[in-house]
Amino acid sequence: MRSMYGFSSRDLLERAEHLARRLGREVEAAGFLFSRWSSHVQAIELDRSGPHARQLLEQAEASTDPFVIGCGLQAWGIHQWDVGNIGDSFRYLSRSRDIVLNLTQREKDPVQHDLQLLMTGTLAEVTALHGDVAPARALLDGLEEVAGADPYMITIWATMSARTAAIIGDPVQALRATQRG
Repeated sequence: MRSMYGFSSRDLLERAEHLARRLGREVEAAGFLFSRWSSHVQAIELDRSGPHARQLLEQAEASTDPFVIGCGLQAWGIHQWDVGNIGDSFRYLSRSRDIVLNLTQREKDPVQHDLQLLMTGTLAEVTALHGDVAPARALLDGLEEVAGADPYMITIWATMSARTAAIIGDPVQALRATQRG
């Protein structure tokens, strides 16, 4: 947490992305690019995250793979949020709803599964910020159910749930989420 997500491994993520792409592994390449993009977003480096978000969106538009499409819609939606285009952000993130809710089994692909958890949490947060609190809560309830007793997944749910609850002014849910987390 202190070193920020992927911050110290950007070169490795870029190399892994290029290798995956050269091997024709589009899904893995998208996951690595999404991870690299995320590290720039977390560091608030919009000048560097923007081109990655655009690349992910272009790959999504050219792909038939649901995960690649989800990465592109999520990255572009979050980028739109970051630059102040809130309506566009909500529209792109909403388009990713069915994709991110169709979670890959963690045993099959842990990276894809974890990214989908984060994507679902982000969709819930932006949905709540857009004023659609009930659908946002439904997304977060789904994440909590998927988390079960898994400490890592509970942490993802608790973080997204507490943050969303704080934003919409629901101290009871914020407290519940932080206590469970």
